[in-house]
Amino acid sequence: MARRDSAGVRLFTRNGNDFTSRFPLAVDAVARLPAHSFLLDSEAIVTNERGLAVFDLIRHQRHGNDAVLIAFDLIEFEGEDLRRTPIEQRKQNWCAVLTWIKVKNPKAPAVKREAEEDWGR
Repeated sequence: MARRDSAGVRLFTRNGNDFTSRFPLAVDAVARLPAHSFLLDSEAIVTNERGLAVFDLIRHQRHGNDAVLIAFDLIEFEGEDLRRTPIEQRKQNWCAVLTWIKVKNPKAPAVKREAEEDWGR
């Protein structure tokens, strides 16, 4: 999770561990976003030389300066809890914070596999 509020920017793991000092580039990117207060559901990743995310690389502190933050959802925005807000409205608020939104590539093998699994149910 990435939180920005009057206390600054903080990065937390799903277990509540503070990893703010471990990922300085992600902290800098979150600090530059055009909003005062928000909470992003996100994940820090490090890629290999081919551009693929490798979980083992994120586990080693020596790669912290190479990590980027991938945001998935806007949980809180300018003091408003958005957890019960429809995803469409959260995406509108998201656009006020971020300049792009991740969407699934319909031609990606994983998306095709999901569709086939749903079809078989």
